[in-house]
Amino acid sequence: MKKPIMNELERYLSGQLCGEALQKFEAELERSPEERAEVGDFREHCEMLRTLRPEREMVPPPGFYARVLERIESQAANSFWAIFFEPWFARKLAYASLALLVLLSSAAISASMSRAMHEAVPFEFIAGTLLPPAPGEDQEYDRRVVFESLSTFQGGAPAALMLTSIEYE
Repeated sequence: MKKPIMNELERYLSGQLCGEALQKFEAELERSPEERAEVGDFREHCEMLRTLRPEREMVPPPGFYARVLERIESQAANSFWAIFFEPWFARKLAYASLALLVLLSSAAISASMSRAMHEAVPFEFIAGTLLPPAPGEDQEYDRRVVFESLSTFQGGAPAALMLTSIEYE
């Protein structure tokens, strides 16, 4: 659709276009049969929509808006999310969060003060006692120390399994 027709279409359909502007608009429509048909369709649609318009303007009865607002407020109070905005709930949530914080910090402090199981040397758990210190300079000596400790072990784990797990560490 051409720009002059698009600019004046709404005024033309509402009947506000008159005089020279109306003549220019109709002359532009005469030049293009496709646009004339399209404007005719628009005119039919406008007429159909005008039939749906009420004859007189409807005014709501007195107190209508107050009842609507009251209904909205009553439904908002019954909402699940409304509980999060109550002051008593906020206090309870704050106390519960504080208690959880104290509990987690005390667990973290106590865990850092004691020697954790994952920090211990694995063969200390198998042998049950600390091994003599191995200086690490002679690997053969270190292996002998571990082997002697394992050979004296009286537990239930197979010695071959323990040797292979220690050799690879």
